[in-house]
Amino acid sequence: MKTFGLQTFIWRNNLRSLLLLCLFPCIIAFLVFIMAFAAVASEGSSVESSTNLAMQLLMDSSFYILGGVALWFVIAWMFHTRMILSMTGAKELTRVEHKDIYLMVEHLCISRGLPVPKLYIIEDSSMNAFASGLQPSKSLIAFSRGLIDTLTPKELEAVAAHELTHIINRDSRLMVICIIFVGIIQTLSEVFLRMRIEHKSGGENSGNSMLIILALKVVIFIIGFMFTSVIQMAISRKREFLADAGAVELTKTGKHLITALQKISTDSRIEVIKNRNVAQLCIENPLDKPHFFDTLFASHPPISKRIAALQEFS
Repeated sequence: MKTFGLQTFIWRNNLRSLLLLCLFPCIIAFLVFIMAFAAVASEGSSVESSTNLAMQLLMDSSFYILGGVALWFVIAWMFHTRMILSMTGAKELTRVEHKDIYLMVEHLCISRGLPVPKLYIIEDSSMNAFASGLQPSKSLIAFSRGLIDTLTPKELEAVAAHELTHIINRDSRLMVICIIFVGIIQTLSEVFLRMRIEHKSGGENSGNSMLIILALKVVIFIIGFMFTSVIQMAISRKREFLADAGAVELTKTGKHLITALQKISTDSRIEVIKNRNVAQLCIENPLDKPHFFDTLFASHPPISKRIAALQEFS
């Protein structure tokens, strides 16, 4: 950030994220090919014959596959806000009840010439917040009750600035796209893993085909549930650092965000949030665990590293 400047860092990170997102359609096509291969191989065909037939099936059904993915994508795109709100139990925050919070967010938006997002509250004593929305004019920011009651006004402003930066950088839209693709991939993977594939032929290729299908199930598990998590992590981790830096730009100081993150780290677990994809939208993932293995696949960098970056940046 010192060398390139924050905006250049954002552009470079957006390019990397776009390249990572391009992997998702490729993974979907590969999963469909594997499912077709397994279905053909169960008939007792050779590996070469199964590969050719599976490729032909993939090409012949590509229109229907694209149509199904597109339909899934459109439905999720249109109703993602309702789904996120229902999964988090967030209710709209009224101006009458919390006029000071509305004025604080409006002030931040005016400073950047942005429309004011809708504000929501999650009735939970833990401390967390998240932003969502495909574009600034249709975005939202949700705060937990514990966050509002515990943080000072300046700390709450810093958290709001962090979430507003996600909206400015189009992080919310990117994560929604990512969540949709991961949902499709994991659903296809689970369907394949649950498929009971029996050989209808007792030929000499039967044993080899069974071993190949078993190996493919292991590969599908790795791709569907581990590799996609790594891709999500690669997309979201850098964006948390950028959102923190953006909050410093908006509030002109980093000390209030530092103290806010320190408080949030003590109790960020909102009980109603059980979906990992939704949890990744939060300022601190409520489902991330402190154990070493879990941190390898964590969607957010550790609070300690974020604080160190803030101290250096600000």
